[in-house]
This record gives sequence, C-alpha cells and structure tokens, in this order.
Amino acid sequence: MSEDSPHLCLRSCNYKLWWYQVKCGFGYDDRSDTYKVVLVLSNIKSQNWELRVHRLGDTHWRKVLTCPAFPISGEKCGQPVSGTVNWFAIRKLGFDYEWETVTVDQLVIFSYDLNKETFKYLLMPNGLSQVPRGPELGVLKGCLCLSHVHRRTHFVVWLMREFGVENSWTQLLNVTLELLQAPLPCVILKPLCISENGDVLLLANYISSKFILYNKKDNRIVYTQDFNNQVPMSSHDYIQSLVLPYGN
Repeated sequence: MSEDSPHLCLRSCNYKLWWYQVKCGFGYDDRSDTYKVVLVLSNIKSQNWELRVHRLGDTHWRKVLTCPAFPISGEKCGQPVSGTVNWFAIRKLGFDYEWETVTVDQLVIFSYDLNKETFKYLLMPNGLSQVPRGPELGVLKGCLCLSHVHRRTHFVVWLMREFGVENSWTQLLNVTLELLQAPLPCVILKPLCISENGDVLLLANYISSKFILYNKKDNRIVYTQDFNNQVPMSSHDYIQSLVLPYGN
C-alpha cells in the first residue's frame, strides 16, 4: 500500500463522539461502478441518527438520511450483499432499552441500498419463535445469513437465499452447542464460510479460540484448530481491492 492509495477520514473534531454510536459499512455499487463507505451515526442525546456516504473519488462525506433513532445492534461493520449494506436492528425503542424487553416483532434488518441511497427494513425468518440469544449477521455464498443461539441449547444459522425476499429465509444449520464444544453461559460462534455443496461449514468459536470444521451432512466435527483470539476473524466475498481500517 503506497502513500498514494485512496483513503477516507471522518474527523472526530466535527462530532462530540461521546454522544454517538458509530457503525460503518463498505460495499460496491455496480450501477455506478464505484465503492462506497457508509457511516451510521446514532446520537444518543438527541435520539436521532444520520447516515453519511463517501464514494471513492469524492472529496467529502454526504449526509443522505436523518431519522428518529432506533438502536442498530451487533457488530460495527455492516454486511455487504447485492449492492446493499445491512445491520441487525431493533425498532420502536429508544437507546435506553433492555434486551429482556425486546419482542420478536421488533427485530429487523436495516438494509441500505448503495445505488438508490434509500433504506428498508427486512423481517426476521418466520421460524424465529423467540428473541434469539447473540444474533449476528454475516454473508455465506453471497447470501445474507443470520446466526444465533436457540433456547440455550442449539446454534442456528438462517440463509436468505434470495436477497430482499423474506420468504426465502431457509434454516441452514441447527446443531447442539454440546456437539460444537461450546457450552453456556458464554457462547460466541460465527460461521465464516461454507463448502460449494453446502455440506461443510467453517465456524469460529471466540471463547475457546478454535476453528471448527463441521460436516452438516454427517453431523460431526471434522477438524478443530486453535487460533489467536487477539486477531478478529471474519470472512467476506473477494473483491479486487483492499481496505485497511484504522484510527489515528
């Protein structure tokens, strides 16, 4: 990476950051053939949030949306799928909510369209009967996925096979925590990738710091290996570019 490589900067002096929760996302807009960085700035004090976009090659950030706030939960980085960036979210609640008070119908996915510069809410899978424990969004085989712990006994992964079509949610995985060697109370599991035929998944267990290669067809663990838990693990679709996020 050279000094001439394009870089983006949001100056903290422009914001009283102790009032803000900051989420970010990065994606490709195929219609304009450009990469875009998205920031969601949630103002805890005013109970409003704004969404800013920077297109590579521009000289400034653009504020494209300002709305009454609702919490955008989970990881800071949104998941890029089909020209959108997506975050797990909770609607109809302020920032001072308690997780125990959240209901299933309040759980949504906030999806921002990079080309249209609009957003919409996607519903959870119909088979989600109760508020999940530790829900997390990801991407598998180019599809949006939702993973969570169910009834404190199973790890479940859902796949939205056709993006934006809520009836296309399919349960990809439902396996016991005992088999995955991930006992409660602390469970942080994340699906990283899946084989072409869909039979084998690579998972990361952040509590035991192990990679788990799980054969879904045979319902068995094929292989485990330790990893350095000081380095965040994630997997994204390959793009012919490189992004290095850092703060200074």
